[in-house]
Amino acid sequence: MYKKQLGLLILAFLVSRILALMAGIHLRYDALLSYWQYLDLETLRHHLLRGIWYDHAQPPFFNLLLGLVLKTAGSAAPIVFAVLLYLISLANTLLLFTILTRLVRHPRLPFYIALLYMLSPALLIFETELFYTTFISLLLLLSAFFLIRLKTDRRWTTIAGICAPLAIACLTRSMFHLLWLIVIAGALLYLLGKDPARKALSIGLALSILLVAGWYTHEKMVFGQFSSSSWLGMNLARTVFHDHPVTDSSRIEAYEPFSPIQTYTRFIDPEKLKKYAGLNDRDLFGKYKNDTLLNATHAGYIQVSKQYMKAATDYIRRHPAWYLQNVAQS
Repeated sequence: MYKKQLGLLILAFLVSRILALMAGIHLRYDALLSYWQYLDLETLRHHLLRGIWYDHAQPPFFNLLLGLVLKTAGSAAPIVFAVLLYLISLANTLLLFTILTRLVRHPRLPFYIALLYMLSPALLIFETELFYTTFISLLLLLSAFFLIRLKTDRRWTTIAGICAPLAIACLTRSMFHLLWLIVIAGALLYLLGKDPARKALSIGLALSILLVAGWYTHEKMVFGQFSSSSWLGMNLARTVFHDHPVTDSSRIEAYEPFSPIQTYTRFIDPEKLKKYAGLNDRDLFGKYKNDTLLNATHAGYIQVSKQYMKAATDYIRRHPAWYLQNVAQS
């Protein structure tokens, strides 16, 4: 039954994606040029390691993946990205199906749920967007798959299958913070109790935490922030001040977060920027990315985001109900 349903899922995936292509649903390659999260195309192609090492705005892994594909695939990069995203969607479907077959006793329910996921409009949209949404899903599903497998297989490959995806998730999207990883690790070790695999898993999780903490430490030493993204203050301000605009132009919250860097001239101390000169000037000092688009990795945003953070937290303390209302609306 399992192999037959697995084959049907693969067949359904191939048919559905061919029909989607015939309907004009295909990869949006322009995201590589326009999304704020990505480094300048020149950096990705020719200065990848330097660009990642001095990127304060985003965790390093997805930019590393983008750069490696661009370097190795050349002009075929759009095709490689499209195939990669299709493979991720298929892997997510099969992982979801396999996980459910081990957790649910109903003979057909895992197949129907996996099929519903595979054919959902959301997945069809996300797999044509050059972004990390389905990739993050893959990492979480992989970790869950190997966690279930741990009951019968306690080899180091299984331990790595649990821990490595969690660390990569933290190094891909700043939403998955070091604290999140620590809480997950504590919960897993607590639930394992006296299981023989507990010692090996604790070592694997400790190494994952050290890896992520190492990147945070690097960010602290270079940019003065113990985090994987300097945008936290700007992201928070977008929610806090969404329906409560400020008109006093002397206050930073009067300006829309992620405005062009020249908007914030009065809020940036040029002396504090001098220490970044010569590290990676294209990404840390260029006003524009890819020559025409907003460069959200400009070093000035570090100061700007900290001021947004202070303004936002002060506002939340004074108006907690309004903030919760904005969160609910979001």
